[in-house]
Amino acid sequence: MKEVFSVAGEDGALILGGRRLGFAEYGDPGGLPVVFFHPTPGSRLDGAHTQPSPLRVIAVDRPGYGRSDPLPDRTLLQVAGDVARLADALGLGSFAVAGISGGGPHALACAAALPGRVRCAAIVCGVGPLYEMHAKGLLEVGQAPPTDAEVAAQAAAVRENAELIAQMGIAQSPAEDRRLFTPERVALWVRSVTEGTRVADGMVSDYRAFTRPWGFEIASIRVPVGLWYGDQDPVVPLAQGRYLAQRLPRATLTVMSGVGHLGAPLAALPEMTAFIRQGGCAPSDQT
Repeated sequence: MKEVFSVAGEDGALILGGRRLGFAEYGDPGGLPVVFFHPTPGSRLDGAHTQPSPLRVIAVDRPGYGRSDPLPDRTLLQVAGDVARLADALGLGSFAVAGISGGGPHALACAAALPGRVRCAAIVCGVGPLYEMHAKGLLEVGQAPPTDAEVAAQAAAVRENAELIAQMGIAQSPAEDRRLFTPERVALWVRSVTEGTRVADGMVSDYRAFTRPWGFEIASIRVPVGLWYGDQDPVVPLAQGRYLAQRLPRATLTVMSGVGHLGAPLAALPEMTAFIRQGGCAPSDQT
């Protein structure tokens, strides 16, 4: 099968041993490249939330989402391997990574697995190492992790009721989130999660990866990591960001006052872009 590559704003795909990896590019084709990991659920279309941008944003559909074929029971490090091959195909020597919510662990996996290539990582409301935190008694006692069937049912519900779920989520969000999440942003969110949940494999694999050992030591990540978390986020609480900040040798944690989960990526976008362009991703910071 032939490899197909994208141009700015259009879809592309890379064929990995017969398996398709979908992605799209946004922003400035001549800007510093950033591999962008969408939330759970989501898709490459979430990259449009970063626009306009002076960066070259390469938004990837993780296996089982959007245009990417499933890779059953994939690990975080397997996704990092896919990114390395995509970077090779696009001629990228070094690049930044960015992850939103469920994309956060995947961005950190790239930073751990590709230390000579990943310049820095920018994480917004990123899921923490739940297995590790639970083992240390740092998570509140709650229900057991969802089963595959429960996650698949959730994916189907999102796909069939995305508009209603978006409106309900906004209504329950802090005022700052409601201000940031304009009707245009809502429409983009609906398109992205509908695209991302055409099948359930992506969400199922994400939840499995989040609730198991990650396969790498967080403390081994030596590149700069910017962390942004809202103090009103009930989905990925600030405690998970504080834990990551304590474990990462070169982390900077920014707490966004009055911001919840939906609004966090938009609230953090200007600082995250500046971090990548001017701060953490300077070539001299590579280790």
